[in-house]
Amino acid sequence: MQEYLEITEESDFVKFHPAEIYITPVIKTNVFTGDIVYKNDVPTQDFIVLSPSCDLAQKKAKDILLINIEDPSKGILNEKTGIIKKNTAGEEVINESKNIVARLVYNNYSPKYHYIPPYKDIKGGLINFQKLWSCRANTFSDNYTRRGSVTMSFTKDIISRFSYYYSRQGSPDFEFEEIMKLIIA
Repeated sequence: MQEYLEITEESDFVKFHPAEIYITPVIKTNVFTGDIVYKNDVPTQDFIVLSPSCDLAQKKAKDILLINIEDPSKGILNEKTGIIKKNTAGEEVINESKNIVARLVYNNYSPKYHYIPPYKDIKGGLINFQKLWSCRANTFSDNYTRRGSVTMSFTKDIISRFSYYYSRQGSPDFEFEEIMKLIIA
């Protein structure tokens, strides 16, 4: 049934409005994977919960993994949208900024970021997988407040990108000149 809901009558994929990405207010009784939370003493800073859902559902988690959501008024997103809004830079710089913003929003700029849009009380921004936090599960509700939840379809994508980011292995660089000799010879 879900598959039918995600395609148009022409069998194209539906584009989602930000209202369809979040569940507000939260409907699950306890903290869960995909919840957007803020620390009570810093309500302007949002995090997303990425602890495994099986650990949270079965109350086996001793710690809750939180990933920082960079405020859209800070960082690279703010820098590039600022250039576009001011419209005082050269055309090439403005176009490059638009390109970077588009790549950020479509989640193909860097594997360390995942964009989520603003909606109501959720500011959205860039989930930065390099900015990890944790909180003891038994003190979570004393220190954090749940703002909303990301729907499961989008949470799965965020978890996939998070897993990909930390599973990258990389490889040593080739000796470029030697490779060129072999290819050209």
